[in-house]
Amino acid sequence: DHTFEECQVSAPGKVLIIGGYLIVDRPNPGLVLSVSSRITSTIKKFPSSQLPAVILRQSTTNANSDVKHLLHIRVCSPQFNTITYYALSHVPKSSPSIPQTARVFLPLILTPLSIDDYKPNPFVEFSLLYTFFVIFHSLSFPSISDSLLELTILGDPSFYSTPSSSDSTTKSAPKKTGLGSSAALVTSIVTSLLVAFKQINIPSTALGTLPRSLLSLTPNNNSHAVFVHNLCQWVHFRAQGKIGSGFDISSAVYGSQIYSRFSPQRVTSLVPKNTVMNQESTTQLISELRKPWDGSVQTFSMPKNVSLLLGDVQQGAQTPVMVTAVMNWKNKLSPTELASSEWQKLVQGNQSMIKKLQELNSDGKWSAEQVSELRREFRSGVRSNLKEMGRKAGTEIEPDSQTLLCDETMDMEGVLIAGVPGAGGMDAMFALVCGGKEAEERVKQEWSRRGVVTLVLQEDSRGVVVHSFGCNNNNDNIATTKSKY
Repeated sequence: DHTFEECQVSAPGKVLIIGGYLIVDRPNPGLVLSVSSRITSTIKKFPSSQLPAVILRQSTTNANSDVKHLLHIRVCSPQFNTITYYALSHVPKSSPSIPQTARVFLPLILTPLSIDDYKPNPFVEFSLLYTFFVIFHSLSFPSISDSLLELTILGDPSFYSTPSSSDSTTKSAPKKTGLGSSAALVTSIVTSLLVAFKQINIPSTALGTLPRSLLSLTPNNNSHAVFVHNLCQWVHFRAQGKIGSGFDISSAVYGSQIYSRFSPQRVTSLVPKNTVMNQESTTQLISELRKPWDGSVQTFSMPKNVSLLLGDVQQGAQTPVMVTAVMNWKNKLSPTELASSEWQKLVQGNQSMIKKLQELNSDGKWSAEQVSELRREFRSGVRSNLKEMGRKAGTEIEPDSQTLLCDETMDMEGVLIAGVPGAGGMDAMFALVCGGKEAEERVKQEWSRRGVVTLVLQEDSRGVVVHSFGCNNNNDNIATTKSKY
């Protein structure tokens, strides 16, 4: 029996403070901090008798002789007042009866049932479809058939900009603050399903000590984290339709880290085109998902007396457009030009900056020379080169107004460094503060005076966290009953 009462998992947002743009190219490192803002996924299981009659009728009406219904899923997002019902079904081969609205990864299909107000959410839908595909490789279908699975998703308010009075009456989707909400969403859903259906073995002795990070729950078996990471990268790639650097998923799983990306083909070639997913190809896929990839993750956490402040500038940034502009500029450089370019200067500046931050003692006892050198390196080795690279590429990585505020922030007593995170633009700014609460308040007040809203968050070096896992049986082994594809 693989039933459970409730499973709750959360995954953090992130801030990339060093490594913008360069992190796309292996093996350039980036320093990414996970934050206390989290997206939480809670899974509960109910009998299908709790389905609304209209949904049950629609599911029955849509049924076809070659479609084997497995379970219903109710996805609730209380913050956005939305409830969406899905049917997860098994189809032995491509069938004309597959609805156009379905997400398809044969032999599984995920079909939305509440069509009238249905809005596709690829990050939720691919998380459900692909994770259940993996689950059904090891579970027999009858173990959860005829059930209603409820997934409730809650995100910290810091993931979204506070609307100004001028646009608070509009019904448009809230603007994001760039914390990596889609990566945190995917990671929390995928991990919650894997834990609930025992694809990750949590020792019974650990259940009384929750919440704990996935890494600490299985300290001697990092293969669990590798599997979660790789599956989440694949889901995110398919939902997004393109491959990024992957640091947002990596930090959602592992927490704060020095990150160097994996080869893109690790994800893009997982399922070659026109592959028929049978027992052999499915076994091969899952084998690849369980193997460590060729990226690098080195855990990192800030010294205890250094705090992270993140400001929402509320003017947004077109990150994909900016990245395209910079990469086009870089790709046009000859090898000789590249060697003396801002790109190459940033390679050196970023590595030097990361090393200096690593050298800061956790007890906060640093010499004045250490702090001075770190600040000088950040201004001249990182920020100035980012700004000039943006100018040459025709995109404003650190716009003049951001430069002014970053300079003024760095000049304030108790501030270690300040800059634009990630790809820059008018999205956000960050500061690392080592002068205690008084220094933090000075920065917040100055930012507020400039119209920058300080988000309510802090650095939290943990990655994905299991909060609860209530099970109504005592079998702690990963399921091994095979389904027939």
